[in-house]
Amino acid sequence: MIKKAFDIKNTFHKAVPYLSEPQIDMILEICEFKALKNKELIFKAGTSSRLAGFILEGVVRGYYVDQNGLEINSILRVENTFMGN
Repeated sequence: MIKKAFDIKNTFHKAVPYLSEPQIDMILEICEFKALKNKELIFKAGTSSRLAGFILEGVVRGYYVDQNGLEINSILRVENTFMGN
């Protein structure tokens, strides 16, 4: 469930307390909020993206597939942190 606007602003401010309220408002104005499904790919290897994300709820896992076909975790991001590629 996507959090209410007030909760999002407070959560974001806790993550980046050095930004002023007007700065946070400007950032949030250009944000697109998206709820992702479990195991949905956000970034795919070999592609480039200019996207970044802020995790409001849940965990994001970065991984690669080795030569034996095994998924190897390379990064974990938890709630209230940024992510990008």
